[in-house]
Amino acid sequence: IMTPVTAGHKVTYAIAYLDKVGNPMLTPPTLDGPPSWSEAQSAPGIDTLTVAPDGNSAVVQTNPGDAASTDTVSVSVSVGGVTFNASDVVTISVAPQELGSITLVGTVQ
Repeated sequence: IMTPVTAGHKVTYAIAYLDKVGNPMLTPPTLDGPPSWSEAQSAPGIDTLTVAPDGNSAVVQTNPGDAASTDTVSVSVSVGGVTFNASDVVTISVAPQELGSITLVGTVQ
């Protein structure tokens, strides 16, 4: 996935455990160990990745004075010896914000 943000925003991540057709798992899987998070920044110090103590969520905080840049946030978990990976490319913009649209967000539970 790709998440565009304006410098100064934060992006909150939560691991969504999905079944083979893409629906949320009704019973969370038993992990072999804690989730492993990492990030790769296009320029050092452009943001801060903070992982929650349980490892199931994390926050990327961008800095208001940052230059335009990108950061790839990744997480991996292992279940029954099988590793699952997900990542997101955060594209940080310094352009002033302007309303461009509205959207509805539906969540399957």
